[in-house]
Amino acid sequence: MPQICLPGGRIPTIFFPLPIRNSAAAGSFALDKALRIGCLPILWQSQDEDYREFLLSYTETYLREEIAAEGVVRNIGPFSHFLDIAAAGDGDTVNYSNIARECGVSVKTVQQYYQILEDTFLAYKVPAWHKSRRKQLTRHPRYYFFDMGVSNALSHTLGPKLNPLIRGRRFEQFIVTQLLALIHYKKLDYQLHYWRTNHGAEVDVLICRGGKILCALEIKSSRTISTEKLGGLQSFIKEHQRVPTFVIGINQTERLVQDNVLIIDWRNFFENKLCGLK
Repeated sequence: MPQICLPGGRIPTIFFPLPIRNSAAAGSFALDKALRIGCLPILWQSQDEDYREFLLSYTETYLREEIAAEGVVRNIGPFSHFLDIAAAGDGDTVNYSNIARECGVSVKTVQQYYQILEDTFLAYKVPAWHKSRRKQLTRHPRYYFFDMGVSNALSHTLGPKLNPLIRGRRFEQFIVTQLLALIHYKKLDYQLHYWRTNHGAEVDVLICRGGKILCALEIKSSRTISTEKLGGLQSFIKEHQRVPTFVIGINQTERLVQDNVLIIDWRNFFENKLCGLK
């Protein structure tokens, strides 16, 4: 387990959320709680009413002031505004120009801000998939903050209940960060990408090994998963018929739907599918 940095602490060597296997195996993991307050171990060892004060203190003291004190950024004002915008757009395809206009800085500065998030392990980059490594680097990536509670604090969505749109965002963030954590802890030779066509069809996550796509994942938090809303996966299948495709959901019974898409509960995928991808 990586060391968790408290407000005023130093930047950790690596920063991953609490692995679900530690608590889920004992039946104590509460997904809704994780989507609201995140997976920092200190919050799972304390009373729930402490989470708001801790997260607000953490984001103000560490993410804003500590990074500035370390001299990583010269002007804390634009960077602080950038953090709010980046957290609100967690998991979106980054538009550097739009963010630069909102922050009143150059595109190069915004790119440097995202590099700071990467270098400090506060956010993880998921690049767009392309067979050409060079074209992957030129396409706009997506970024996911390391913790859902931190994202909620920065985007002002902390509360006893998340609205469906934010809950969907946080569930996607949860799945992606857990994938990254498990890939690291289990030493799996996997890389994450997202898939998007020039016509706007998208798939949330591709798990790859080198230049090979091992599987495609669409992440859905809604109780009812409609096949009509799986257009991205269907477009992907037309180009990659041999690649396994999954819809990762909550409390879902495993079942095949059209075009050989497997709907599966998130726990089942992590426990029974992730390590066996070929």
